[in-house]
Amino acid sequence: MFQLDNTTPTATTGTYLAANAIHKVKFDGAEKTTVGANNTPVVNIKFVGIENGGTAEDKIFEPNQEGRKTNDKGKEQPSSVEQFQAKLRQYIAALNPALDKAINEGTKKIGGKDWNAMMDVIVAALNGTGNKNVGREVQIKLVKNKGGYAT
Repeated sequence: MFQLDNTTPTATTGTYLAANAIHKVKFDGAEKTTVGANNTPVVNIKFVGIENGGTAEDKIFEPNQEGRKTNDKGKEQPSSVEQFQAKLRQYIAALNPALDKAINEGTKKIGGKDWNAMMDVIVAALNGTGNKNVGREVQIKLVKNKGGYAT
């Protein structure tokens, strides 16, 4: 005989920050990791909500080298490299203002010889020396993607 009642453990799911909202969060760090069956290397960026403790994560994948494309409405779209650069600059501006200032003034450039080296650079730039940026309070805007998830 099998039975389910209120004493039966339930599967727990994470509490995620809601889509289509701006959230006050703490930066919980960036790390190199892999995702999927193919172990695709990514940088995982984590945030924790200050008001409700919900979480949000963003994974930065290696951009492909294809150029701009035109969408189904005939509008030119930025390439994945341009999207990657814009996203990274926004994260740097919010989490590492000193590095952002140096980049804007032209006294600092960041980059890597390959994707593995670039992931190390991204983690170092976002976490800061000695992880000083971890715990920094910022605001993030999460929007709903095609699948209905906050991104």
